[in-house]
Amino acid sequence: MKKTSVLICIFLLFSFPAFGADYYVSKSGNDNNPGTEASPWLTPKKAGNTAKAGDTVYFKAGVYKGPLRPMNSGTPDNYITFKTFGSDEVIIEGAYEVTGWSRYSGSIYKASWDSSWLDARYYGISGAIGFVNVDRISDNTHWLKPIVNLSDMQQTSWHYDKSNKILYVWLSDSSNPNNHTILSTKSHYLSDNCLMIDRADYVRFEGFKIRLGSHGIRVWSDRHHLEFKNIEAYSVGVDAIRTEVRSSNVIFDNIKAHHNVGLGIQINGSYSAIKNSELHHNGVVSWSRWGGPGVILMGDHNTLSNSSIHHNGMRCWGAGVLLETWGTDGKPGPDSSHHNIVEYNQFYGNIKQAGIMSTGADNCKIRKNVIYGMGTGIAIQGGGGGGATPEQQLSKNNEIYNNTTANNKYGISIDNKVVNTVIQNNILYKNSQYELWVMSTGGGNSLDYNNYYHEGGGDAIRGAGQGSHSMSADPKFVNIAASDFLLSSDSPCIDKGTKLDLSYNGTAPDIGATETGTISRPNPPANFELVSWH
Repeated sequence: MKKTSVLICIFLLFSFPAFGADYYVSKSGNDNNPGTEASPWLTPKKAGNTAKAGDTVYFKAGVYKGPLRPMNSGTPDNYITFKTFGSDEVIIEGAYEVTGWSRYSGSIYKASWDSSWLDARYYGISGAIGFVNVDRISDNTHWLKPIVNLSDMQQTSWHYDKSNKILYVWLSDSSNPNNHTILSTKSHYLSDNCLMIDRADYVRFEGFKIRLGSHGIRVWSDRHHLEFKNIEAYSVGVDAIRTEVRSSNVIFDNIKAHHNVGLGIQINGSYSAIKNSELHHNGVVSWSRWGGPGVILMGDHNTLSNSSIHHNGMRCWGAGVLLETWGTDGKPGPDSSHHNIVEYNQFYGNIKQAGIMSTGADNCKIRKNVIYGMGTGIAIQGGGGGGATPEQQLSKNNEIYNNTTANNKYGISIDNKVVNTVIQNNILYKNSQYELWVMSTGGGNSLDYNNYYHEGGGDAIRGAGQGSHSMSADPKFVNIAASDFLLSSDSPCIDKGTKLDLSYNGTAPDIGATETGTISRPNPPANFELVSWH
């Protein structure tokens, strides 16, 4: 009997990343085109509706009306990418021009304007916002102030009659708005954001300039794994960039957010990061409801690192970074800040504001930062409001170490709702009032291994002892005149800190933000401009 050998081959299926298509958007395109480079699309809407996992959409030079709103998600191995083509300047704008002005009375002009979003009564409150801008210029005279009642109109203001759909403006120079470009929001959902992410995950954006939206970038709840790189957000009507509660894993890398009405970046979600960015000159109007901090970190497990934050809150309130708990539930969420990190940054340029402010935050780390030319270098205080309990109002279990605060009004201050906080390995240098100001605290705080170098008479420390391992010696910076806070080789701060959770050279960590023998330090700015306290 003949035997037949049967070879059975078993094929194993492996999962490989799929390769998506390349598409193009151009001002000379048409949305009925196939989206190739030779026959590109015209609008961000078409790009957002069409792109799917693995696809890359290239935008060519021009000004486009927003929002760019992805409707499909990528996958962990196949992000959807929207990016600018080569070195092309691509601007996405979130406002629309209002035309057809006629005189109403005196210097007040009116025009028909169909907006579901303009309402002066709610300006600046989350969930109801709007703005009017003149000539795309972002300053106190070109952002018009909202006025609730038409009879109260004044120079540099606007009023919107929702019933009759009429917009009224009174320009700062009382001129005819027909001789200017007047821009305003139109719909709260479809035109107030430049980049709007409310339906998609695993998406990245690269290279865009965004302006004149109520928000430049808006990441809505439950969205995750998003990347924004090399983005410039300016002349935005409220917050330049904002992520909402329950968003997560959102990365902002090399972001420039400047000259916006509100703040630079606010993170309300979790496990997100801001890095290698510059946030400056936010809070450009005197009437902003919420002010203009560079960054607000709420939520939990977020990081701000290797960034330059300066000249924020120029015409209104605005810390460099605010770790804020407003607080109704005491948990990571819409109104709390837990387990966040601020490290390797520089803060400078407005002596009316704080560099780093923590209000009711818990279990956060503030380390390796340089803060100078501010009202207070680092301010730690209780939070609360919004129905918060006394326990939720406490600022507790935070760590503030290896920072340098120099030439501020106050170096570090902590108030009576601060408990179980570590303040160690910091240099406090020539802050004009106090190096350290400790109010009556809730206890459990550890203050030691700091260097307090004070000049001009008076006490360096108010309300607390400096600790048995602290010193009062000139730290001998390499070039204080150039705002370079690297320690000279003969600095008394070298190897004099206590061991915490950072790597170091020598027998112990150096005191201050820089470690001798490394180049990991915030770079001094060019053309530093100090805003006077007076």
